[in-house]
Amino acid sequence: MNASTNQFRASLALAGFILITFCAPLLSLGAMPGAWYAALNKPVWNPPS
Repeated sequence: MNASTNQFRASLALAGFILITFCAPLLSLGAMPGAWYAALNKPVWNPPS
């Protein structure tokens, strides 16, 4: 492999890692807090919702 192939692979790997990093939070879109969160015993210093 030559230098341009290595640079292309490194650039592709960087783009892939950035894509994975920014897409990972999308997995939590369906996991919204529900009644279980409202029922938690929160400390007195907890900010209001």
